[in-house]
Amino acid sequence: MPKKCFVIQPFDGGRYDKRYDDVFRPAIEDAGFDAYRVDQDPAVEVPIEEIEQQIQDAEICLAEITENNANVWYELGFAVAAGKSVVMICSNDRERFPFDVQHRKITRYSCESPSDFKKLRETITERLKHVSQRNEVTKKLKIESTTKPRAGLADHEIAALITIGSEVNGTSDGLSVYRIKELMEKAGFTGLAGNLAVQKLISLGFIKIDTEQGWNSHEEFEVCVPTLTGWDWIHENLDAIELRKGPKGNLDDEIPF
Repeated sequence: MPKKCFVIQPFDGGRYDKRYDDVFRPAIEDAGFDAYRVDQDPAVEVPIEEIEQQIQDAEICLAEITENNANVWYELGFAVAAGKSVVMICSNDRERFPFDVQHRKITRYSCESPSDFKKLRETITERLKHVSQRNEVTKKLKIESTTKPRAGLADHEIAALITIGSEVNGTSDGLSVYRIKELMEKAGFTGLAGNLAVQKLISLGFIKIDTEQGWNSHEEFEVCVPTLTGWDWIHENLDAIELRKGPKGNLDDEIPF
């Protein structure tokens, strides 16, 4: 049975509803999820209670944040507070984002031609699949002890390093401390464990602090970037990183370093 993707978007009887029918829902289904919109559920009697319950029950959320829509921001805030993974999309019509979402990945899209919506559909599908796979890795990540030279890390420190390595794109990309803590909490660690892990990894030279511009290109925020020493540790200790469950295969296919 497909897992549920809760859709957060304006219900306008116009362009956004058409985008849902033509782009969002097909993209969600292509990723192996059932698309859910509370306004299309005939069983809903108290919308606000059902919204919160359906977000809690969903595997993932898709949020269209182009407009300053109060319902959209409420549902997005609730989803984040509930620890749900959210794929955010926004048309190029919007220039700036609220501070609360600047550090998160937001997929921008153009509306100039049919090919733009075809690309958006493909991008949404790809993002949903990636986030779903990452969630499985995060949930099932298991660290085993090892006696290799650089293996003297505590479980929460290893989890933080693996989390950063799994999320970045390339050797110069970074991940915010906020995002590191959020992903680690999904794996059962506390926020304090995340903070302590980052401090330890910096002191060991496994990661460094850099700055990146927010998605609105106006604000900067700090990110943690793996160093060559950090990548060396990951490569030297791959045999100590396992998944509790799931299909057997090459480890590099399971953890996207």
